[in-house]
Amino acid sequence: MCAPSPIFGLIRLGRKLLKANLIVKFRVMKAVVFDMYGVLYRHAAPEVMHWIIGQSGAYIQGVSAQQFLTAWAHDRHSIDAGLVSLEDYWAQMNELCNVDFDWKTFIDLEAKYFGSTDHEMLDFAREIKARGYRIGILSNIPEYMNRAVYDHLEWFSEFDVVIRSCEHGLAKPDLEIYQLTAQQLGIEPQNILFLDDNEANITGAKKAGMIAHLHHDLEETRRIVDDFLAD
Repeated sequence: MCAPSPIFGLIRLGRKLLKANLIVKFRVMKAVVFDMYGVLYRHAAPEVMHWIIGQSGAYIQGVSAQQFLTAWAHDRHSIDAGLVSLEDYWAQMNELCNVDFDWKTFIDLEAKYFGSTDHEMLDFAREIKARGYRIGILSNIPEYMNRAVYDHLEWFSEFDVVIRSCEHGLAKPDLEIYQLTAQQLGIEPQNILFLDDNEANITGAKKAGMIAHLHHDLEETRRIVDDFLAD
């Protein structure tokens, strides 16, 4: 009987390599995109937030925390998208509450104490990337916080794409900002899982064709991500 030709061994090896290559290519065609505050970044504790509000002069001028936060959220989309100046934004805050806030003190404290890295979530993102998938960040962030906080987060470089709303004139839940994220990832929206702690942003992602999950805790989110990547 003739010995098997070496050419057949090479063919089998080539098929195995091709199959492995196809699997890798399939995997990188999916991505998980993370929000920052409330997902990769922990919100400040309520007592810290109340203290920061107090330093703005709110309480001594008769403005409650709830009144402050209502005014603060009134046109947040515009400042997150970079469509209004910081001065004009706070002028609007003053008008809504009929007071004169010490906003420069507030934003300085906001940058220092408003949140911190959730290292468990960050490690989870690293796990996803180590498995061969792309990871991204899509965050609503005003320019002053972008400079004071995001520019100093060295781990941003570990993500394939980082979308900071103030740099694009857009903010979640604008349809275009999700489309921009998908374009920069080079992945179709239906192959992207978006994680956020805000229901309106989840709705926006779904309208853009993404899969989306309202993040509550790592255990639940890990299960959702694993199911998404396993499909």
